Amino acid sequence: MRVGQTRRRDQSEAAIVAALRKIGVQVWRISAPGLPDLITHHRGTWRPLEIKRPGGSLTPAQRETARTAPFAMVSSVSEAVRVFGVGE
Repeated sequence: MRVGQTRRRDQSEAAIVAALRKIGVQVWRISAPGLPDLITHHRGTWRPLEIKRPGGSLTPAQRETARTAPFAMVSSVSEAVRVFGVGE
C-alpha cells in the first residue's frame, strides 16, 4: 500500500460490527498486511475475524498468518454472530 492510501473495508463490515456490539462483543478494527479485519473479545475470549464478501478469499499474507494464528472468515452478520455461539 502506498503512503496516504487507505485500505478498502468490506461493505458488510459496518453491519457486522454493529451486530457483534449489540450482542456484547467488544470489537476493534485493525489494518495491516496479513492481519484479519477485526480483533474481538467476548466472555473472556479473544477472536480475530476476517470479513470477506461471499466467495472471497484470503490474501497470500493472510494465508501465511492463518497458518500459525488461525482466524475465522465471515461474510455476513449471521456467520459472524455464530462464531460467538449467540443466535441473532
